[in-house]
Amino acid sequence: MVGVEIRCVFACVGPYTFGVGLTTYLVSKEIYVLEHEYYTGISILIMAVFIVKKFGPKFAAYLDKEIDVSIFKKFDCHIQFL
Repeated sequence: MVGVEIRCVFACVGPYTFGVGLTTYLVSKEIYVLEHEYYTGISILIMAVFIVKKFGPKFAAYLDKEIDVSIFKKFDCHIQFL
């Protein structure tokens, strides 16, 4: 049972170790050069993920409510919610 768990841990870690090792090699040999735009892109990505996770559900609920109101006005529906 222990052998199976150890193999699973090493099998799951292998691809990530290869990816990190390959990235480290490419950057250290300057085959892949990281310029200032790379760091700008990472910063924008982090900010976008934060904004979507923080305000996404509230904004989606607001838009759903606005769509429902516009549909009710367009078709002159009067539906009462429970």
